[in-house]
Amino acid sequence: MAVENKPNSIKRKKRRIKRTEEEVIITLGKPPGEEEFEEEEMGEEDEEEIELGEEDEEEEDVVVISIGKPPEKEEEVVEEEIEEVLEIEGEPVEVEVEEEVPPEEEEEALKSKKLAAIIIAIIVVISSIGIFVFFVLNKDPVAKLQLSPESPFAGQLVLMDASNSTDDKGIEEYTWSFGDQTAYTETKKSAPDGKFDGKTTHSYDEGEYTVRLTVKDEEGRTGTASSHITVSELVVTIPFEKIGDDYTYDVNGSVDVENEDGLWTGSSGPGTFTLKNVHIDYEGYMLSRVEGVTSQEDGFGESHQTLERYNFEDVELEGTVSGTLTTESPPATIDSTLPIQDGSLEVTERDYTDLTTNKTIFSDTDSYLIISAGSGFEVWSDDHLRSYSNLREKPAVLRIEDLSPDRSFKMDDGQTIRVGGISYTWGVESVTNIKGYPALGIEIDIDVTTKRENNIEEFEMWLWITNNIPLPIKTYIYTQISYEGTTTTILYNNEIQQNGFQRGTIDIPYGDCLASSPDDHYHFRNPGHEFLSWDSGEYIPDLGSGGSSLEDFPPQDAIAFAETNSGGFQDYLASYPNAYVIDGHYNETENNPLWNLTFGKEGEGKGYYVVVEESGGSYNIKDEKEIDVSEPRNSTSDFDTVLSFSASEQIFEGDEDINDSAFNSQGNVRFNHGVAYGVKANMIYPSISLTISLTMESTNYAYYLDKEYQGGSFSAAVDAINGQLIYVWKHDGDDILSVIIG
Repeated sequence: MAVENKPNSIKRKKRRIKRTEEEVIITLGKPPGEEEFEEEEMGEEDEEEIELGEEDEEEEDVVVISIGKPPEKEEEVVEEEIEEVLEIEGEPVEVEVEEEVPPEEEEEALKSKKLAAIIIAIIVVISSIGIFVFFVLNKDPVAKLQLSPESPFAGQLVLMDASNSTDDKGIEEYTWSFGDQTAYTETKKSAPDGKFDGKTTHSYDEGEYTVRLTVKDEEGRTGTASSHITVSELVVTIPFEKIGDDYTYDVNGSVDVENEDGLWTGSSGPGTFTLKNVHIDYEGYMLSRVEGVTSQEDGFGESHQTLERYNFEDVELEGTVSGTLTTESPPATIDSTLPIQDGSLEVTERDYTDLTTNKTIFSDTDSYLIISAGSGFEVWSDDHLRSYSNLREKPAVLRIEDLSPDRSFKMDDGQTIRVGGISYTWGVESVTNIKGYPALGIEIDIDVTTKRENNIEEFEMWLWITNNIPLPIKTYIYTQISYEGTTTTILYNNEIQQNGFQRGTIDIPYGDCLASSPDDHYHFRNPGHEFLSWDSGEYIPDLGSGGSSLEDFPPQDAIAFAETNSGGFQDYLASYPNAYVIDGHYNETENNPLWNLTFGKEGEGKGYYVVVEESGGSYNIKDEKEIDVSEPRNSTSDFDTVLSFSASEQIFEGDEDINDSAFNSQGNVRFNHGVAYGVKANMIYPSISLTISLTMESTNYAYYLDKEYQGGSFSAAVDAINGQLIYVWKHDGDDILSVIIG
């Protein structure tokens, strides 16, 4: 048809329409000002066809209106020849209309064109100020799923990461079907794990599984992805150590000690400072190395062929000390918290393990600690401790062979076992990856009786083990101990460093101790020393026949005086027959000598404390009261025979360190010599070997001595049942050390 006398010229172009989707795209922008158009009139005989071809250089200058059916109902391509280019106010604007206008509907088409012209005029005005608006059909989300690790072990947490999934409108919901009849869904409004991040974890039993991920957008459109995983069982077999094995660990943790009545009191500037709380955080490194075979003596003085292990730890300390500063002029009480400055701790420990029994018979430990906190508060300590295992009993430490004789572990293994009088409950509870090593996590607990006897209120311990490394590659210990008003909370972590294990090359000659030494060097009791029967009704062991330094004021005389002259003591003995001395020590000072005696009975929590003083050949009671005590587990009849007082003194004097430090040195301030139930060595630092000692071994009855001197102290103990040394400890520095690390 001919078009004449119209204000707008018309230009032919071929366009092609494919009705495939319901899409509306309106682009507003500046019109193509530079484009030239070839003008010609269109006759009725001309074909009217629109063919989609190359897009204009400036896409935003084109208005496209597409009308069609959804993709699933896509129809054939329709070719038409309709093309109109209108010039409005001299500016050409191209309009693509993807609907054929039959000639018989020309009038309606003309109305549509006029309406289009109005719309285009509006578009030109808006586009002239550079506004762009897009209306696009919502697309399906694209789901992406990544699993780590891709080949997990049974019980190991698998990270299922869907965070790389995409959608043009944003993802509103993630659902993982784990393939084991369980699933997990998180939405923006509800994320059970606390975070809407497209990530979750899951663990499996051994087997094969298909994980399916479904993501959903705000209009309910979905995308899916899946991944197949094979889950195998992790079996860890702990190898035997070799000479030359070398480990490096990162270590960290904390110690918190608190007593509202005061941990320590001393002069501080203008007054007296009462320390009530010490909190220390520490971080550093630890080395452990299997050194070789050497000969060492046990607590009887007998030699053993032993395996030597060297441990060293260096940590930096920070934290706070808090307490109360009391001044007299002017009188005031001020609560004060001071930061710990320049704190450090170095510990060197050497353990010696019998090659036949695989029991640590002797440990030698040196430590140096310094803590400064301003306002005059500073503590330091230099300590040396020798501690000996009780050879008449099984070790009170947990060894790998106790947990599993074949040294192999897998998920859900576990049992309750009794070692050295302590019940341990252990179980393999987790699988994880530590520094690239697939590892099993073993949780260990101790029995209620052990916790009560050691004043342990809370206890948690984990070890992580892996193949080809003899020691745990990670250790976690948390414990809280309360005793006489002081609460000590200890948190300890170590984890092997990257490439922190070097394997040794020399096999350890297990069994060589028995092969190279006489059979009788594993004594039940110390040969050549006096053991006497402890008859029922006797309160304390005899002095013996070897001559004792206590003959001038024997404990039997002090007890007889109290029994005759104290009504309270008489009432206690009547209520608790067969009570005996569970803690008694002779104290020499610049004043008169004293016997401090605490009585207790098997299975009873009530005791009696009495102090008897000797002065010029006469006695008097300095103090007495009924007290609460830890319940003794034994009666005197359980002990059968015990070492005499005089024999214990001979053993003390026979040790060179004890003789020099306790008997021959000058400047005595206090000298204690006595007996006690449940004496134990307060280890400065626990061994980090696999045979980790959860509690120190203690003897049922022991003789001990303490000596304080200017700037330090010395102590030692002998087992009264078998006559062997338990520990020898020399301490230089401040008393607060024993509180902080004890």
